[in-house]
Amino acid sequence: MILTCPSCQTRYNVNPDAMSPSGRVVRCAKCGHQWIEQPPRDMPLSVDLPAAVPLPPPQLTPHLREIRHATHAETGSRLLQDFFRRLRAKN
Repeated sequence: MILTCPSCQTRYNVNPDAMSPSGRVVRCAKCGHQWIEQPPRDMPLSVDLPAAVPLPPPQLTPHLREIRHATHAETGSRLLQDFFRRLRAKN
């Protein structure tokens, strides 16, 4: 954001985060003039969000445990089958 001294017209590049919602007293480094600079009208308002609450770990029902176990078993079985198929193909 660019601030301009109302007294000497010197311009300054200022980080908008340095501005509070009620404005800020600034002083020109060139002429020493002080004024209250208001934040721009289109400056987004900051919002304080509450701290995130961690979710509890998911509970696996017996049915989901069976599915997970079966999936791991099928994957392991497929990996073994692929391994032996490649081994036979080499010989």
